[in-house]
Amino acid sequence: MNLALLRRFFAANLMRDVTYRSGFWFGMIARIAWMLTFIGAYGVIYRVVPSIAGYSFDQAMVYYAVFVLFEQSLGFALGKGMQELPRLIHKGELDQLLVRPVYTQLILVMRSLSPLDL
Repeated sequence: MNLALLRRFFAANLMRDVTYRSGFWFGMIARIAWMLTFIGAYGVIYRVVPSIAGYSFDQAMVYYAVFVLFEQSLGFALGKGMQELPRLIHKGELDQLLVRPVYTQLILVMRSLSPLDL
């Protein structure tokens, strides 16, 4: 895989996202706030109950971290680019991607990847 191509895709997507800086920062803050809210809710529950189904707070947080990593990696692999596939077929633009000397799924995933998705 060509790392220079990946860097260019990522840089272009970062420039696209940072174009609207307030939206970019709001998205980052919202994502962090959502995670902290989830962890805080579990913290409140685990203050009252020492374990849930045999899992301590630390074990539940490890489970949450594994879930988030799996969800993000699946979202990265399939993400917005694969949702765009039917539109490309309908508009007749898929053939332009298929004739390029780069793996088509890589193009679909990387051209819509956002730093907020990581």
